[in-house]
Amino acid sequence: YGAGSEVSNFHAVHPVSNRLYVAATAPDAADGEDDGISANGALYALDWRLRGHNYEMIYTGMFTFDGGTGSTPSVSADGKRVYVADDDGNIFALDESLDKVWELDVGEQVAASIAVAADNAELYAVTRRDIIKLFDRGDRAELAWRADLQAFPDHDNVNALTPTITANGLAVSIGASRDLGNNSLLMKAGFGLLDRETGALRGFVESPEESISVTVVDRDGGFTIAHSPVRRLGSVALFGDRLPPVRGGVTKFRSADDRLLAREAACSAAAFARRRQALPAAATAEAAQDDAQVAALLAQARRALARAGAEGLAESDDAAALCAALGD
Repeated sequence: YGAGSEVSNFHAVHPVSNRLYVAATAPDAADGEDDGISANGALYALDWRLRGHNYEMIYTGMFTFDGGTGSTPSVSADGKRVYVADDDGNIFALDESLDKVWELDVGEQVAASIAVAADNAELYAVTRRDIIKLFDRGDRAELAWRADLQAFPDHDNVNALTPTITANGLAVSIGASRDLGNNSLLMKAGFGLLDRETGALRGFVESPEESISVTVVDRDGGFTIAHSPVRRLGSVALFGDRLPPVRGGVTKFRSADDRLLAREAACSAAAFARRRQALPAAATAEAAQDDAQVAALLAQARRALARAGAEGLAESDDAAALCAALGD
């Protein structure tokens, strides 16, 4: 969340041009006082270009905001939007030149980067406790939902990682927390899948350890998690043997139902195929991306069906037919 550092995040890279976006402090005078202390944060646009035999960085723009940020800037798939948050609960949508398009107050500081879906104008922001879905409606933001994270009975359930956007939901980490004074102690954690439409928890499994890394979704539909128990260290120091010991390493989670995984992959592929057919002829890049996703999802479905012993169905190349054959 910043922790008093001038830069506590990573830069973002424009997907098409040679532009970088870096969140840091604003120039000292931007807060109205040239006193050696900058009270404002800023997002900078820097262009990387060749000059003779060397490269140089060229400053091309700046957007300032009150306070700092713990949010790495995020760029949309087409590069036309840049998103960043301040330390007072505001999310800003900017154009490529860092002119503000809209802002929205979500009530609590946003942590890490805002997850930007490549489709449906969907954004996912995380705070200390919540996962929040937004729509970018062009000139405004629309709040869709705050996720229902009730995974651990008798605990405060909190968001523990930036969500990973998948074809059929959001891969998330949920922590079991206890308040101690003004501090929130993470006791244990797990991983699950949220419904993208409603924010409801579709499935969940407790993990042997927490992570502050990335929720990696494998080709087989499982999760691979790198452990980093930095938040549980204090909890274990206080509660000792009443909590699982801290551990490092990596944990692999697999699908509990390969036939269900095949259905999810096939029906997601069918949905992408329908969207692909509705694209205008000029949308060649979008069509290629949808074709690639449909092929990947069908391959995932066929592998899952082969593991489930349904080799007859595993030969299908028709996503809609396979979705129908696997039922509701």
